[in-house]
Amino acid sequence: MSMSDRTVGDAFAKALKRGGVPYVFGIPGGGSAIDLIEACRTVEIPFVLVQHETTASMSAIVAGELTGSCGVCMSIMGPGAANLVGGSSFGLWERHAVLSLTESYPTAQAPRMSLQLMDHSQMFMSFSKASEVLNDDHPGEQASRLMSLALAERPGPVHLDIPNDLLTRRAGTGNHSTSHAQEDAIKVVGDLGAITDAVDKAVKPVLVVGPAVVRVEACDELRMLAERLGAAVVTTSKARGVIPEDHPLWAGIITGVYGDTTFEGRIVGQSDLIIGVGLDRMELLSPWNYSQPLVSIDSIDTSAEQVGSPTHTVHGPLDRILAQLTEAVQPAEAWSMAELSEFRGYVRSSLLADSVDLNSATLLERAQSMAPPDTTLVTETGIYNAVNLFTWKVHAPNLYFGSSGANTMGFSIPAALASSLVRSTQKTVALVGDGGFLMKASELETLAREKLAPIIIVFNDRSLGLIRIKQAAKGYERDAVDLAPVDFAKLAQSFGGRGERVATLAAFEAAFTAALDDDRFTVIDARLDPDVYASHMGPIRG
Repeated sequence: MSMSDRTVGDAFAKALKRGGVPYVFGIPGGGSAIDLIEACRTVEIPFVLVQHETTASMSAIVAGELTGSCGVCMSIMGPGAANLVGGSSFGLWERHAVLSLTESYPTAQAPRMSLQLMDHSQMFMSFSKASEVLNDDHPGEQASRLMSLALAERPGPVHLDIPNDLLTRRAGTGNHSTSHAQEDAIKVVGDLGAITDAVDKAVKPVLVVGPAVVRVEACDELRMLAERLGAAVVTTSKARGVIPEDHPLWAGIITGVYGDTTFEGRIVGQSDLIIGVGLDRMELLSPWNYSQPLVSIDSIDTSAEQVGSPTHTVHGPLDRILAQLTEAVQPAEAWSMAELSEFRGYVRSSLLADSVDLNSATLLERAQSMAPPDTTLVTETGIYNAVNLFTWKVHAPNLYFGSSGANTMGFSIPAALASSLVRSTQKTVALVGDGGFLMKASELETLAREKLAPIIIVFNDRSLGLIRIKQAAKGYERDAVDLAPVDFAKLAQSFGGRGERVATLAAFEAAFTAALDDDRFTVIDARLDPDVYASHMGPIRG
């Protein structure tokens, strides 16, 4: 049946459109999902069919991040919803806004059914800010309110059940709000004067920056504060691009490893004051362990999930707080450009970036030198990802997407799918290990069907490299970490993509150059020496 402007589905789809939703990702069933597809089609929101529900959620998240909207994904009831909840957990741990939609039985029918029946709300509420059932009175307003809740600091997932008989019903006639944006806090809460005094007394302060600065668009104010102080800037991985990583004050990435001999420790350990700005402990691998004084600046009260034990805290509009602090503090040159330049050189040499052989550092540096400046990099957990944090330079927000809160495999290909859809005129490069690639290899069909052309680089050491290192560190026998040989290039070709297998730097350069000019997706199967590959982790993680 065709849907008029008076149906629940029409009102719901229009709310998604008003919210800037570019795509809905999912796997439809025969109930409310196909009604939603039709309703979204009429407002020009494509429904992208994927191969697994976690892909739907992860792709929706990245599409939302790239457009400043809430990601939207959908599944069937029961087993599909159980898969989709995994994607919601990703949104929770990574602080991303995503609206997860699930088909459900009509309210009157559910008590008489057992097939695929489960309490979706109970399941999703473990990972969501809210779980509701769509109503037919104000469906557009309900959708807008839930998306606004998802986007509010700290961002996260929300869930909505859509009964299978609901979207084709006549909608209520209530007024629909066109905006539910979170109101900026108008007050600065905390003692900014005390923080100013602490900064002025410090000899070598370091700015440790989290992703809230990006979300509230306070990057310029952060950079001006850093330049006023001459302070080194260390970011979490999700805050990459908050300051261009070729800026002379950029000093690497913090992951919460703390060792004095790690890249992180060599910078943060030298400081006598840590200025945390939008810092989120969700990204830290272990509890805060730096002993020097810490002050905390954020957009919201973070006392429930405080990083460390700050001596002073302040929260409110970050752009205003940072601007006021910049004006109040005394100008300084806390860090010399020479010592930071020397540190960056040490990082490159430690990662064998000057080698003529193919390793993860040489591969990444060479790839970035050939890629367009506006290339989006997507990655997931793995040795190559740890290396990328210090080799591939991110120059602006939203040119990098990875997994640090969930710290999971299986994200790169869904992220590349979304990035390639939203940024169809820009290149997307995806980094993935052999194990992570195998988790999402079926999505090559999605890339082919949608005519997308990301470049997927598989770091192939035929093992779960990080787990193998941890296993060896405990003196255990090598077990359950090795993979059978797979020709990833041929696998790509079987889906209609370009596939290249490389074992030298020259071969990689040739393959990457060809991929840049191809209108198909490309998989570059990079065969790496497992021992050299593993050696990178020492100076990064300790």
